[in-house]
Amino acid sequence: MACSILTYFQVMPSYIDYMTVFAIKIGEQVDASDLRFSGFKERLLLSPVATGSRGLGLPQLGLSGRSFQICFNLKSVSLKKAVGVRERWQWSPRQAVFHHQLDVEHGTSLWIMTSARDEIQKRIQELIGEHGDEADRSYDTPARSFVSSLAVHSVLAQWASEDWRGYIRWLEQVLEEKTIDALRSGTFVPSSEDISFVQKKEDETNRVIMMLRANSDILESIATFYKELMQNVDFPLKNESHCQRAVADFMVELRDYTHDFQLHVERAQTLGRITAARKNLVQQHLQAHATAKMEVMTYQAQKEAVTMRIIAVVTLIYLPATFVSTLFSTDIVKYQNIDGKESYSSLALQRWFSITIPLTMVTFAMAAGWLARDSIMAYFRRPRSTAEFDPEKLD
Repeated sequence: MACSILTYFQVMPSYIDYMTVFAIKIGEQVDASDLRFSGFKERLLLSPVATGSRGLGLPQLGLSGRSFQICFNLKSVSLKKAVGVRERWQWSPRQAVFHHQLDVEHGTSLWIMTSARDEIQKRIQELIGEHGDEADRSYDTPARSFVSSLAVHSVLAQWASEDWRGYIRWLEQVLEEKTIDALRSGTFVPSSEDISFVQKKEDETNRVIMMLRANSDILESIATFYKELMQNVDFPLKNESHCQRAVADFMVELRDYTHDFQLHVERAQTLGRITAARKNLVQQHLQAHATAKMEVMTYQAQKEAVTMRIIAVVTLIYLPATFVSTLFSTDIVKYQNIDGKESYSSLALQRWFSITIPLTMVTFAMAAGWLARDSIMAYFRRPRSTAEFDPEKLD
């Protein structure tokens, strides 16, 4: 069906490229990267040379072969869901592609609009309906058709410029609410979710800047096209005073919309810089918190190391004495009386000291030697920087 319609009205092939942004296979999700696609195409068939080579005159269809065609796309945004806390509100970026052509001899005007929703259709119906302005829905002559087409352009520009201020304001508010504690409190403890949230808002802000710039460029291209069209010697309506006034008013309107888009771009760029700064601030808080935790763990590890050293020293002191005492309590060495009565033996005490003291000294010497060995090995394992050889230092 679409192929038949495009062929019937001799629509330029470039419009198919614009329509492909809505192409999606069953089971696949919408690719958000298509929002980056933007463009403006024009085709003039006004001069006798162009009409003879590329034009196709079909008088029975109201087509003389002398016409101009343009196709472009615009993007808008709207609040999809405003339930619960502000940061959970859902904004939906939307785009639509448009094709317009006008036969300058018969006044046959054609608009083809491709959109995922019917909001643009409703606006156009209000414009050309019975309650609309007579001048905006009159197609009796080529001049009136031309002026009516400018009114449609105005409706599309208005649609593309709506709700951007509210969208940017919402991004500013949710960023402020999410990161205000990082500014006010030095004890703010962020989570990985906070970093992810701020990063998403930064990406969203950059996408807003891209869409606003695209809309501004498209409107400037439309204004340039109609300005050059009115200066084209082969355009038969360029001397119509009614058309000249309509184009002049249309230029002023487009200039206002373009100026609004540029202001929104500057505001979004400022928000993008603030978002990047807030993200760095949250990351610094997260790193500071991690550093503080590492310091606590290091302090605890140092305390445990000191405790283990104390235990090791005490063990070194008492181990030889414990070993000798255990040995003296066995049947290998006996200094007790046979009758089992309590007695004191100075010889046994001398033997205990003569064995315990040398054994303790040997134990400490072995421990000191082991520590010295570890220190020497650690010294030789340490990386050394090789200084450059300077022969002058040898003199």
